[in-house]
Amino acid sequence: MNAGLIARRYATVLYDFALGRKVLDDVYNDARNICQAIAGSNVINQFLASPLRKASEKKAFLKNTFGKFVTPTTIEFIVFVVDKERVSLLSEILRVFQVVYKQRQGIKSASITTAKELSAEKQNDITKLIENKLNSKVEAQYNTDEEIIGGAIITIDGKQLDCSVLHQLKEIEKRLAV
Repeated sequence: MNAGLIARRYATVLYDFALGRKVLDDVYNDARNICQAIAGSNVINQFLASPLRKASEKKAFLKNTFGKFVTPTTIEFIVFVVDKERVSLLSEILRVFQVVYKQRQGIKSASITTAKELSAEKQNDITKLIENKLNSKVEAQYNTDEEIIGGAIITIDGKQLDCSVLHQLKEIEKRLAV
């Protein structure tokens, strides 16, 4: 069976499980944090991928690693994934869960790139402005890139609006080249 399809099924199960227990937002935050931890640690990846480790060892390792930081519902689901011999897909399942969560909660993902780092207050203002324009909750990630000189590049759910000074200069350059 296709790994993407398996991840989608397990992610949907997790969503329904967390919703039923009324801990959906907490499990979403857990999924984000666990994905970051797994992505940033070769030790975790190697341990989970090792065919020499028993399921009981993997469960104990995951409980010890994440148990103090995540909800009991999340740990229960992780144990379920290990029991079903899908631990190699754990990171993908949690990533897809985040997508399912955002879709069902009507949350848009935005990436905002500016030339200089913005204060937390400015970031909040921009996020609120985008939320008002889209009439939707927005989860924004802010990045900096000095090469854009000024302005911003805003990407929302794969659609990009380039209002950077660099883009405007390139447009002027194209017009003058004709």
